[in-house]
Amino acid sequence: MPQSGIAKTILRSKDFQILETAKFIELKTAVNKGKFYEVVNEEHLKQHFINSFPNEISDRFTAIQNAKSLRDSKGRKKESQRIVLLRGSNTIVANNSELNLLELTTKFNVFAIQLNQLKTDKLCFVENLDCFMVAEKTISREYTFIHIYGRIGIENLKSIETNEILFCPDYDFVGLNEYLKMKSIYPNTKLFFPDNYDKLFKEYSKPLKKKNGMEQQPTTQVLQSQEEIVSKVCKQLLETKYFLEQQIIFED
Repeated sequence: MPQSGIAKTILRSKDFQILETAKFIELKTAVNKGKFYEVVNEEHLKQHFINSFPNEISDRFTAIQNAKSLRDSKGRKKESQRIVLLRGSNTIVANNSELNLLELTTKFNVFAIQLNQLKTDKLCFVENLDCFMVAEKTISREYTFIHIYGRIGIENLKSIETNEILFCPDYDFVGLNEYLKMKSIYPNTKLFFPDNYDKLFKEYSKPLKKKNGMEQQPTTQVLQSQEEIVSKVCKQLLETKYFLEQQIIFED
C-alpha cells in the first residue's frame, strides 16, 4: 500500500508502530521513488491480529457494555490506602519520623507504613513481593527496598525524597511502562537490568500474560522510548511474545 494513501493519524498510531517495530510490515521505495508498505511476514501478521483482537472479546464487549463497565468502575472506585512495605539496613525518615530500618528489618523482616512522606538516599522499587523479601541477596544493601501494596497515585509518589531510584519490574510491557512512568516523576530512576539477561531469557522466558483474553500491548511511551534497554526489551517482546519474570533473577 502506498504510504501517501495512509492517513497520518494511522501512521502515528500505536498499533501501526507495533507493526513496523515488530517487522510485520516494511517501508520500501518503488521504482518511481514513491514509498509503500509491504507485508513481510503474512503468517505472523495474521497471528498477531488473532492474538490482539480475538473474536470472543470483540463480541462480548460492545461499545454500550464498555460504557456501562466504565460507569460501574467509577462508582466502585475507592481512595488508595497508600500502604508500602519497607526493608533495608539504612536510617530513613518516614512520615516525618526517623527510623532505624536495619533494626526493624532484623526484628520483623518487614515494616509497613501508610505512605505520607519518605526520605532515603537510595530507593529500590521491587514489584514482586517474594523478590522484595530477598532483594538484598541480589541488589546492594545501600538501597532501601520498597514494595507497593496495590496502587499509589502519582501525587503520593511525589512525597518521596531520594537521590537515586532503582526499578525492578517484570520485563514485559506493563513493567516497562511502569518504569517509564516512575522516570517521568524521578529522572534519576534506573531500570534494573542484569548482565545475564539474554541467557536468562533464553532459558526461562514465558509466554506474555493475557488479561480477559487480550494480549499485552505496549503504550506509546514504551514504543517511542529512546532508552536502549527499553527499546531492546520492547522489540524482543513484540517479536517473541515471551517475557522474563523478575522471580528468575531473584531466585536463591
